[in-house]
Amino acid sequence: MKKKVCVVTWSGGTNFGTNLQAYALVEKLRLLGYDPSMKGSITGNINYLLHPMYVFDRVTNKIKQKRETVKKTSNDVDVEKEKNFVEFCKTYLPRLNSHGKKEWEKVEKDYLAFITGSDQVWNPNYFQNMMMLDFVNTAKIKKIAYAPSIGVNTLSEKTRKKYRKLLSSYCAIGMREQQAAELISDISPVQVETVLDPTLLLDSQDWDRLADKAEIDKKWNAEKPYILCYFVGHRKDYGKYIDLVKEETGMNCIVVPMDVDLSNCGTIATGVGPKEFIRLIKNADIVCTDSFHATVFSILYQREFYVLKRFDDNSKVSQNGRLYEILDTYNLRDRWITDESVFKREKNIDYDRVYNILNDKRMHSENYLTNALK
Repeated sequence: MKKKVCVVTWSGGTNFGTNLQAYALVEKLRLLGYDPSMKGSITGNINYLLHPMYVFDRVTNKIKQKRETVKKTSNDVDVEKEKNFVEFCKTYLPRLNSHGKKEWEKVEKDYLAFITGSDQVWNPNYFQNMMMLDFVNTAKIKKIAYAPSIGVNTLSEKTRKKYRKLLSSYCAIGMREQQAAELISDISPVQVETVLDPTLLLDSQDWDRLADKAEIDKKWNAEKPYILCYFVGHRKDYGKYIDLVKEETGMNCIVVPMDVDLSNCGTIATGVGPKEFIRLIKNADIVCTDSFHATVFSILYQREFYVLKRFDDNSKVSQNGRLYEILDTYNLRDRWITDESVFKREKNIDYDRVYNILNDKRMHSENYLTNALK
C-alpha cells in the first residue's frame, strides 16, 4: 500500500499559527504511519494581507494609533526571528519539489492522497485553485480536506458554482468551523464533517518535542513567574489591561512583539520562532492574548489565560467568531474579557472537563482522517 501523502496549505513567512498548523497535520500523519510532504506557499497569506478589507482595517487602526504616538515593533527587522522560522520550515515541513506537467503526472502517481490542509485556504477573497487540488490529474488519487476554513459568513452564487466544480472529486471533506461546514454542505459531493484545528490533534507531549528544544530562561528572564502577552491586533488599549494584570499579580511581563508597541509593559522577546513561542506559553503562569492559536496552546498546556477582543464584532474582517467557538466548545467563555477596565482574576479552570471534551473531539477527528485515507 502506498503511504505517501501530500498536504497542500499555506506555510512559510513568520506567522506562528500558519506554520504550526501545517506542522501539526504533517506530524500527525507521520505518527499515523504515513510519509507526508507539503505543497503550497505563503502566497495565500500575502493575498490575505493585501486584501482591501484587511488593508482598510489595518490603516484605520494605524491612523487611530498615530495620535497616541504608538510606535511599531513588529516591522523592525527581527533577523533572529526570521532565521528561526526559516530553520523551522526547512527542518519540519518537507517540501514537494515543483515539476513540469509531464514530470508531475509521473510524480503524483506515487501518492495515496493529497490533503487540503487548514487555515483560511478556502476564503473566496484570496482563493487559489490549487487549494482545492485542481492540479491533481490522476483519478485514483484521493482528494481529502482536513480543517480548511472559509473565513466568511456567506458564499456568492458565482463562488458556489466554482467551488462545487472543484470539490466534485473529493472523497472526504472536514471543515474547521461548524458554520463553514454548513456552507460547504450545500455544494459538497460528500457529507461534510467538522474537525479540530490540526494543532489540537497533537497533545502537549507531542508539542514538547518542539518546545523543549527552545532556550528561553536566560534570554528573556523567564526563570521567574511571568505573564506572556501576545497580541495580533492593533488596539492601543492592550497595554492598559496588561498593567492591571501586572499590578494584581506582581509578575513580570514577557511580550512577543507584533504591531502594537508594548515595550513599556515588560520584556520584549525578540527572536521568537515557533519552538520558542510554544515554550513561552508552556512555561507562562498567565497568558494574555487575542490570538486563536495562542488560546489553543494555552488550553493544551492548561494555562491560566485571558482572551481580549481583537476586532469589533461588526468589522468585515472580524475573526472573533473562531475564538467564540473554541471558548464555547470547551465551556471557557469566562476567559473572554468583556470589560478591560478591570482585571478580575479567575485562576480555576476545570481542565478535566475541558480535556474530556477535547479527547472526544480528537478521537473523532483522527478517525475522520484515518477513514478518509483507507
